[in-house]
Amino acid sequence: MRQIIELAKANGLHLSVIALAVVGALGVNGASLLFHVDRSRQLADRGIVAVAEQKIEGPVTVLGGRLLRVGGSTVALLGIDALEPYQRCRSRTGRFVRCGEQVARTLSRMTRGQTINCRVLAKGSDERPRAKCRLNGGDIAAELVRRGLAHTVGTRDTDYADLQNGAKASKLGMWGGDSETPAAFRARKWSSAARSRRDRCPIKGDVRRGERHYYLPWSRHYSKISISRSRGERWFCSISEAEAAGWRQAAWF
Repeated sequence: MRQIIELAKANGLHLSVIALAVVGALGVNGASLLFHVDRSRQLADRGIVAVAEQKIEGPVTVLGGRLLRVGGSTVALLGIDALEPYQRCRSRTGRFVRCGEQVARTLSRMTRGQTINCRVLAKGSDERPRAKCRLNGGDIAAELVRRGLAHTVGTRDTDYADLQNGAKASKLGMWGGDSETPAAFRARKWSSAARSRRDRCPIKGDVRRGERHYYLPWSRHYSKISISRSRGERWFCSISEAEAAGWRQAAWF
């Protein structure tokens, strides 16, 4: 248990995520993690700190539910946590649907071929910049919240709160059924992958066509990727370690 907590902290995960990882390691039924708003959602962005404002703009690559590569910089949208691309939700009829994929596809459609403007205002405990990003004058994070594809965290933005209340009332996106929080989903996947590694370091650093990308336990193709030391591939214990070594996170598709 101590190793799980230490690795979760090293990877920049918050206390609520660490707690869920420990629960997962103890073998609690995963179905019990399916829920709507709870305390972990309120804690998901706790620990962010303000930084000197930095403006960046450029073409976009969608990396995750709220994660974008803008030009050469990777930023997370400030004030929200969004479903991960390969996360599923339970619909009102009880069947599982690919709700997370809807987030990534929505972001991809919104930003394809576009240049967006971002204002980096903070950073998280994972050291990733948190930014407000706009496209054609519109707030990208707000649009995800409005469609029920993200929820507000770590912000007092009343506009976001009103949009979230509207999405919940209309049962849009994840509010139409039961959804595991993104924080819980990531913690569960991380815990499961870490248990299979003696060093408890589950991030895969892949080398393909001369490019180095890392894959997190909740990434597409994660289970299909084999690490070969002869090709210069390796495992990482944290996102910051992978990026410091020159690897970049793979795009969601």
